[in-house]
Amino acid sequence: MCSPTSITALIPRYPSPARRTGRLATGGRGRPSGALAGGGDVRLFPPSRVPGTKARRLTHPTPNPLRCNPRRARRPLPSPSATIALGSPPASSAVQRSEATAGAAMAFLPFLSALFGWVYTFCWSASFYPQPLLNFSRRSTSGTTVDFPLINVLGFAAYFVSNLAFYYSPVVRAQYAARNRGLTPTVQFNDITFALHALVLSLVTVSQYLARPAWGFSPSAATRPSRFVLGIAAACVLGVLATYARAASSPTADPVTDWCELDVVYAVGYVKLVITLVKYTPQIAANWRNKSTQGWSIWQVLLDLAGGLLSVAQQGIDSWLQRDWSGVTGNPVKFALGNASMVYDSVFMWQHYVLYRGPGEGKAAGGEEDPLLGDEADEESQRRRLD
Repeated sequence: MCSPTSITALIPRYPSPARRTGRLATGGRGRPSGALAGGGDVRLFPPSRVPGTKARRLTHPTPNPLRCNPRRARRPLPSPSATIALGSPPASSAVQRSEATAGAAMAFLPFLSALFGWVYTFCWSASFYPQPLLNFSRRSTSGTTVDFPLINVLGFAAYFVSNLAFYYSPVVRAQYAARNRGLTPTVQFNDITFALHALVLSLVTVSQYLARPAWGFSPSAATRPSRFVLGIAAACVLGVLATYARAASSPTADPVTDWCELDVVYAVGYVKLVITLVKYTPQIAANWRNKSTQGWSIWQVLLDLAGGLLSVAQQGIDSWLQRDWSGVTGNPVKFALGNASMVYDSVFMWQHYVLYRGPGEGKAAGGEEDPLLGDEADEESQRRRLD
């Protein structure tokens, strides 16, 4: 049998609200509603006032789930996906700015390509004016050869036809796409306008050599084309005819494995390429024989150099936008024209500004470079020497 003291000691610290009042629930007179076995009364004392016992504090009280410390509560582990999502650092502002800059540059490149195309068209087109204007002002074609403008007529006629086919012919464009993984030719409309304009200006310049009386020019020895130029022109024409005959006799119509109309257009374009590689040679040789560039316009050289540089730059931008260098390999004529022009123009500039730059250069009548001081300055210098 348990004593009241033991029963009091076994009562929990916070069993019910009645514990806080110091008595159990009774039936009205302070007696409990139930009695222990043996008739003993149950008396409730606080833990510190239990008779015959010492107050002791429970070192490990039973935790109350309603008063548990939320900081000690075990949190569930996050899922791996949530850990990765929360642990991945956000994109830095520098990366975002670089991506925005790259996007803006890619959007600007088509405009830059079109701008370079029209500027190089202007430069190359303007390069055909200084020479005929210089000839007209001098009333002579001395110092130059007829080979350069004459073979230019054939070259730009071929260049105009090839660009026209690449730009407008659906058959040629389809065959080009079949050979170049579905890409389109990089020929632009400004290429066609340039070729047509250059053809017209070349005809005007040739007329100054072959129809001198109509222009009122004085007789000149360099009015007959050389055998070298005539041989190059004949070889180019024969090459185009041979290519046409081979394409016409093709057994299949597959443009990838056999000859077709695209090869004929390529052959016509190669005519311009071959002519560009050789057309400057007679004039370079004439400057070497004369030990002077008198009569040869340096302004056409400078404009031609700028046009060649911008032409190559435009083709490179177009190939970059297509993510394929077939824009260069598929149109080798335009690429070679720009590079060949820059090489030969560098030779002419070396002749004009370095090799044949003398005290008498540019002093001939009607020359491009008149002396800053006239005859009066020369007489003054001679008078000082005599004094």
